[in-house]
Amino acid sequence: MKAIQHFAAISSFFLLCSTSVATAPQIARAETAAETSGALTDTIPSQENVDLESNSEVETNSEEDSVSAGENQATSTLPEDGWHGGAGEPLWYQQNGIKVTNRWLFSGSSWFYLSSDGTAFTGVHEIEGSLYCFADDGQMQTGWTRSDGTWYHASPSGRLDTGWLYTGGAWYLLDQDGMMETGIQSSGGSSYLLQSSGAMDTGWLRLGNTWYYLDPTTGIMQTGWVKVDGTWYWLSPSGAMATGWTIIGSTRWRLDDYTGALHEPEQAPTTDAQRRIVEAAQATPSPGRNLCAMWVSQVFSRAGLGYPKGNACDMFGQWCNRSDLRDLKVGMIVAVPSHTHTYMGGIYGHI
Repeated sequence: MKAIQHFAAISSFFLLCSTSVATAPQIARAETAAETSGALTDTIPSQENVDLESNSEVETNSEEDSVSAGENQATSTLPEDGWHGGAGEPLWYQQNGIKVTNRWLFSGSSWFYLSSDGTAFTGVHEIEGSLYCFADDGQMQTGWTRSDGTWYHASPSGRLDTGWLYTGGAWYLLDQDGMMETGIQSSGGSSYLLQSSGAMDTGWLRLGNTWYYLDPTTGIMQTGWVKVDGTWYWLSPSGAMATGWTIIGSTRWRLDDYTGALHEPEQAPTTDAQRRIVEAAQATPSPGRNLCAMWVSQVFSRAGLGYPKGNACDMFGQWCNRSDLRDLKVGMIVAVPSHTHTYMGGIYGHI
């Protein structure tokens, strides 16, 4: 039994030695490869190294291409000097690579103004205390110009005119913001009438159904009594011409229903009968208080025109059949059937 165990131990020993001898060369070869791997890779790169270098080159080239593309893209999108925008977008101007702001710019043949954000002004703007008007394309305007439906007038310098302006043979009134006025406007304590074109009117002018009279030279709207071509008219405080029966102060005046002309009585006789009545009236004394009708009868009798009978009320009904002052002539009988000034006048009227 002991012999068997001894033999087994010897066999195990030989087997272990055999195993050690078999593996030792492999370790040595591995160390040699490790020691020479640097030289080998310099001359004959392994497939693994080739792939890594190839991939590295591809990645490097891709990064360089990306940088190059980025640089090209940045260069291509950088705005050039000059105008930009338009087609519904705000206009702005670049000069020496910088957006121009807060200053005037002369471009082409026009002036522009670039705001604080660089966009070109359009419409009406105040710049350093003066008003200017710019077109939709930013160009500063001169002369008559329209913005947002309103007319303005700019001087050759571009500044908007205000107040009275004489141009093209007519006067115009522009408010403090340069807007052209129309219709009835007040200036310096006087009223004026400006046409839809803005031009100041003079002479007679009709608005709707109302007539106005404007001084032929100054254009000032007239009020009160005014005499035009030898005829008197009454113009209300608003300037409107009065027509028909009109109370002015405490007096009732008859003005033409259509022309507004004052119906002034005839001032002098034009016929022989009229002259005889005038002479008789001057020569006939009053017969006494409340006897006006008797005095009229005596005047007509002295003039050789008969003797009208009756009191004032009777004569009113017999002779007075007109009320239009345009028909009033020298020598006509003028009467009322009654009045409230005296007791007798309330009964018999006055003539």
